[in-house]
Amino acid sequence: MGLIKTLRETAPFNELPEEIFEEFNHAAKLVKFAPHTHIFNQHDQPSGFLYVIKTGLVEIVVLTPGGVEMIVDYRKEGSFSAAHRSLRMKVIQRVPAQSMKQSVF
Repeated sequence: MGLIKTLRETAPFNELPEEIFEEFNHAAKLVKFAPHTHIFNQHDQPSGFLYVIKTGLVEIVVLTPGGVEMIVDYRKEGSFSAAHRSLRMKVIQRVPAQSMKQSVF
């Protein structure tokens, strides 16, 4: 699924004016992550990027106070996520994603 098509069909992006999507299209960069790669880790500083998953699967994981990893969600094709200090995003299946710097949106 294309980045712009995905965003046009996904809240809250579907509320944006059409000219913004052209800006998104120019700002997005394709990044690829191999299985078992951490896109971001819990307690990292926010990267300022929004990731839109083109294909593949990632886990959203949180480390409990007892040190146990707990899967709290999955992201698949068409899903998006941004780095958050309380989460880890770990690739399960090879993931090409579009990334956009926060300043664009």
